[in-house]
Amino acid sequence: AARLQRDPRAGALHSERVPYMVVCGTPNSRLVDLVVDPAEVLASKGRLRVNAQYYITKALIPPMERIFNLLGADIRRWYLEMPRLLLPPPSLRSVAETLSGGGGGIRKHLHCEVCVVCHSLA
Repeated sequence: AARLQRDPRAGALHSERVPYMVVCGTPNSRLVDLVVDPAEVLASKGRLRVNAQYYITKALIPPMERIFNLLGADIRRWYLEMPRLLLPPPSLRSVAETLSGGGGGIRKHLHCEVCVVCHSLA
């Protein structure tokens, strides 16, 4: 949106694919408000977190359902019944990362380092 405000010709052409990522936001946010350019996520230095819940339920579960339904397994129910690990708000985690020296690579984009199944450190 900012790029379009700077240059009206920067908008997407008809049938052009536009790269985007869905990030975490407030509970009642509209999906359109959570969509950002992938470069923004990388430049945010951990302030924007990828919305894993969205990608799991919209991109991963549907094809897995088509495969495992043939075997009689209900992937969506299994996912909904999985235990959830409560995480501190991102602002507190980013402050802790800053104080501890940060870290690099993909780890700074992951939600936690504890396995949700066995609760051991990953």
